[in-house]
Amino acid sequence: MSSSPGKTNSRKKRADYALIPSVQYILLVDVEERRVELDRREGEDWIRETLTDEGELDLTRLDVTLDMDDIYAG
Repeated sequence: MSSSPGKTNSRKKRADYALIPSVQYILLVDVEERRVELDRREGEDWIRETLTDEGELDLTRLDVTLDMDDIYAG
């Protein structure tokens, strides 16, 4: 994601949310381009998955799969 003020604020919020032990996923949806970033907690670590254009995100702990087309629909 580029470094506009809004995206810088998103990075700060992401870091803040990551400090909350009960947070398992952090999902950022870019409104300027078709791009989604999912941070997934794995023990003490965070794993980032980035999708552009097409694909699905599997949020296993929530029993949810998100498709890029659904995220950006209407």
